[in-house]
Amino acid sequence: MPIDQFKLFVNHSVAEGTVITGGGMAASVRCIQLAKDANDRLDKLLGELQDEN
Repeated sequence: MPIDQFKLFVNHSVAEGTVITGGGMAASVRCIQLAKDANDRLDKLLGELQDEN
């Protein structure tokens, strides 16, 4: 949980569900970025292997 979200949560300025949703969305975005990066690397490797044949 980012520091700013934690401070708001501790001060009860933001509902707990909002903080949890924000954290979940941030994690999902990062997961999608990692999956895209892995897919791009595999596509590049496949292209290189096809060029060798």
